[in-house]
Amino acid sequence: MKQIIFFFTIFLMTSCGQKKTVESKPTQFLTKDLSEVPTFPNCETHKDWIDKELCLVNSIQELISKKAEESKLVLAQDTLKVGIRIEVDGSSTILSNKSNNKELESLSLKVLEDLPYIEPAISKKLNKKVTSGFSFYVIFKNNEITSKWER
Repeated sequence: MKQIIFFFTIFLMTSCGQKKTVESKPTQFLTKDLSEVPTFPNCETHKDWIDKELCLVNSIQELISKKAEESKLVLAQDTLKVGIRIEVDGSSTILSNKSNNKELESLSLKVLEDLPYIEPAISKKLNKKVTSGFSFYVIFKNNEITSKWER
């Protein structure tokens, strides 16, 4: 009888302390699910979402390049990986900022922190503004961007 009570007590103690884990699937949007992609301030004239996306990435690359030029930073053969998230309020969050050149990394961090308001993406399905993310490489060779996106 003591064994039954002992096992019953152990069972109760272990089952009461357990927490249920509920898995939630994040909502994922592909660019095709968006009626509007994020729009950088100088990209409003582009009507097509592909052109707007190209303009957004190329504009950020140009800001980084301009800042490097102003700082007299020599970029012989350097690569920078940029990842940003455009929030529903138009602000941006830096997801990644990695480079083989630490000076470029530091300079680009300042540029990314100072990005202007970016009109957020709009979801077709939800008919509202949504958060979206972009990740791209900026490749420099002899102080020139060689990774500009083209259609």
